[in-house]
Amino acid sequence: MKKLISFLLTAVIVFSSLSFAFAGTGREAEGELYVTPLGANSCIIADDNSRVLLSSRETPTSLIFTIEDLADVDESDCLIVNKKEGTLYSTITGKTVDLAALKQKTAGVLAVGDVVDTFTVKFSYAILAESLVPDSNQAKWGAVIIALTSAASGVPIGSTAGVVIALLGVLDWDELKAGIVSKSSKHGIEITVNQVEIQKHQGGRIVKGYKYEIMDIDAY
Repeated sequence: MKKLISFLLTAVIVFSSLSFAFAGTGREAEGELYVTPLGANSCIIADDNSRVLLSSRETPTSLIFTIEDLADVDESDCLIVNKKEGTLYSTITGKTVDLAALKQKTAGVLAVGDVVDTFTVKFSYAILAESLVPDSNQAKWGAVIIALTSAASGVPIGSTAGVVIALLGVLDWDELKAGIVSKSSKHGIEITVNQVEIQKHQGGRIVKGYKYEIMDIDAY
């Protein structure tokens, strides 16, 4: 088991003007990976050689994540969530992932304070291999991991943008690529999410709602 990285991502507005960076340690990660949230539904992921824009838009029947190469406006890929079927289709690989299988209730965890629920998003290297190809550039890898986390957890891109940075505190690029190439269904990435109740004063009354916080990231 790799070391556990605790990584708290709270309100989207906190991250909208920040960039995250991680110095690569693998042979194929010379330099840094940068992730810059642009708002609730988009972020830029960049490495030394490439920059991609990850954005999402929702329709009544689908949630569409678009990955655009900023160096080539004609090149883009999509991860498309079918809300009715609960699946995610990747135009990168032409394969479909069952999202329901990725989200699990965390057993034995009691709600504390404003935390009303805790669940785990768990995707194996086999799932990652269904969503991207190993020879994709690092920026695209980062975009796919962020999109998968957002799709499975229901947390907007702006609040999941730091996931890939925290993940690289657990794995380096060589380990991640080796895992994807292996297509292992027994090993992969595990993310713990808290559902937190929030209250706002609006028009003289208290309105309750929820936000999601990504608490822990681990490799299994």
